[in-house]
Amino acid sequence: MRGVNRIFIPLLILLVISLPSNAYATGEAGAQFLKIGVGAKASAMGEAFVGVADDATAIYWNPAGLTRIRSVELLGMQNFYLMDMGYQYVAAALPSRYGSLGAAIAYSSSGEIPRYENFQHIGEYTAYDAAVTIAYADRLNKAISYGIALKMIRQKIEEEKATGFAADIGLLYKVEFIKGMKTGLLVQNLGPGIKFIEEQDPLPQNVKLGIGYERGPFTFAVDLGKPKDNDFKVNLGGEFSIKDILALRAGYNSANSYSAGLGLRWQKVSIDYAYVPYKDIDDSHLISVKVRF
Repeated sequence: MRGVNRIFIPLLILLVISLPSNAYATGEAGAQFLKIGVGAKASAMGEAFVGVADDATAIYWNPAGLTRIRSVELLGMQNFYLMDMGYQYVAAALPSRYGSLGAAIAYSSSGEIPRYENFQHIGEYTAYDAAVTIAYADRLNKAISYGIALKMIRQKIEEEKATGFAADIGLLYKVEFIKGMKTGLLVQNLGPGIKFIEEQDPLPQNVKLGIGYERGPFTFAVDLGKPKDNDFKVNLGGEFSIKDILALRAGYNSANSYSAGLGLRWQKVSIDYAYVPYKDIDDSHLISVKVRF
């Protein structure tokens, strides 16, 4: 793995340095569904999860966090928002002596959308978004972990389809002089864009820095992010765990509003719920089920 590490670190530095030249340009990006956060735990904590990333949703939030998972983990999530729209996410994490592997599928569907021609209703059409992700993470040393996630993106609107590819790169650093603190870096959705017919849209690239701090039953998290097509964003979150059975969570996302949720854990099974209000659309309710083996 030493040879891989010698290649990976310079590559990461070059990517981060070169990203601002294009990722901070103005303009609306395509594949907007890639911005939708996953996992009820992270969502309840205001999506402040880059420095925490301690379950299978690390594939999305910070792939380096896969090194924090000690046993095989399966996770399924359902996000209920709007009336006919839904968002599903399924992920698996597999730790090993050679590093940690992860795989995930995200799928969003719109339901039936009315089609009109000359002000006459002539039927319905459907649209969907999907992404398949594979991830790998390993430790550089006792303090630093890295991870990379590769994803294939698929979108369909009426009869038009588009396919694209992207990569996420993450780092997680265990702060040795402050017990319980971790910092994370995520560079998200690097890729050439996604093309419908003749028009190619850039991906919603994003750079996030995060801090996670665990002290007894408390977890606190802060993320700062700069999306390609928007202003700087701030995410704040916290969790209070009661005897590793009940977890109470709350957060704040500057892009939306406050959020809240809770989690129940019984042996190797966890059930999490999050309530996330949105400024411009209906409120969102997320439920996640997590199983460890």
